[in-house]
Amino acid sequence: MNDVAKEAGVSRGTVSNYLNNRPIRSDSKASIERAIAKLNYVRNTAARDLRASKSTFVVLIIPTVWTPFFAELTYWIQKDLEAQGYKMILCISNSEFDHEREYVTMAEEQRVAGIITISYSDLTQHVNVEMPLVAIEKEKTGLFPLVTSDNYAGGQLAAEAFRKRDVSQYICLGFDLSAIGAMASRQMGFTDFCNERHLSNKVYDLPSSKFGVEKVKKTMDTVLQEIISDYSDQKIGIFVITDAYAQMVLMLLQDMKIDVPNKIQIIGFDGGKSHKDALPELSSIRQPVELIAQTATANLNQQIHGDVKRHPASRDILPVTFTEGTTTLKIVSK
Repeated sequence: MNDVAKEAGVSRGTVSNYLNNRPIRSDSKASIERAIAKLNYVRNTAARDLRASKSTFVVLIIPTVWTPFFAELTYWIQKDLEAQGYKMILCISNSEFDHEREYVTMAEEQRVAGIITISYSDLTQHVNVEMPLVAIEKEKTGLFPLVTSDNYAGGQLAAEAFRKRDVSQYICLGFDLSAIGAMASRQMGFTDFCNERHLSNKVYDLPSSKFGVEKVKKTMDTVLQEIISDYSDQKIGIFVITDAYAQMVLMLLQDMKIDVPNKIQIIGFDGGKSHKDALPELSSIRQPVELIAQTATANLNQQIHGDVKRHPASRDILPVTFTEGTTTLKIVSK
């Protein structure tokens, strides 16, 4: 800053005012900008944050960016954080607890403003309770705010959509649900809807993607062959716990020359978009991605500024909707 002030012919205070977006004379501003360009000056944001005893950085921990849902959610969270004056640090965990814990440790050591996390482990049990943090989808401790879609209602919506399309055999494809509350709620919503209305249904468990895509596809192929064999004379509706799995189901059925949606209909869960104006291929239960981002970032900002009671932690359950793609039959208006 001293070098910039000398080069620009202004005081250090004027340079400080410029860097902190305070009003200065237009000729001083032009001189400072020329000096910064000439000297290749880069502001030390970390030092500024330490001096001010506050940070403008927020860490976002997500399992992956290789799905439209996570990619879209990341976009909206970054957009909302920037609108509130924060910069986002993206950390991709691949659902590995050790990686998640390393990112939390890094965030604590760097004294970031806060953390937003999507973790299917019990990560929040290992976070300092004074750290501003918002969990999306899962938070078992009750110490940190949770933002989640209404997963149970989503499962019911999927079953209701099949009923409207005259499905006779209701299938749910999921995976080990013992540690993933959101996925269990989706499955329970679906099966409860069917059982309460005496609709024939069956659940098939698939391996988690953590065991590799090839193992998932191999098991899925076997399950689909069984479904086709057992219910060959029925109209089948398959509700798949995530869009990523639903896309695999669609590809395998296409390879088998099965007519989707006339023989088998498919509904996924997430409804993420590959780009802003994308039309869905999969029929799906869409999570309110923009609202999730808005709710999570607003809640975090309130924690950072001490504008909300930390305990008991809030629980925001947001509504979902059914979006029609090409994998379910069109309902003809009478």
